[in-house]
Amino acid sequence: MDKKQVLKEEIRNMLLVIQALKEDIERYKILDESPYLIKCNEEVIETCINKIGKYTVMLNEEEMKL
Repeated sequence: MDKKQVLKEEIRNMLLVIQALKEDIERYKILDESPYLIKCNEEVIETCINKIGKYTVMLNEEEMKL
């Protein structure tokens, strides 16, 4: 497995994490759970988005090497 493949897999994984966290947030809202849980999930989503940006830049750099 090369670096490009690992980066693509990590981006895919982060997107899955974001999707799952958004679903959790919706459930928490329906169940009237603590706003703290929602805030925690939103912060993790933000971290995932930042990592996707970082990995995308790294992937583009790898593509340019070719």
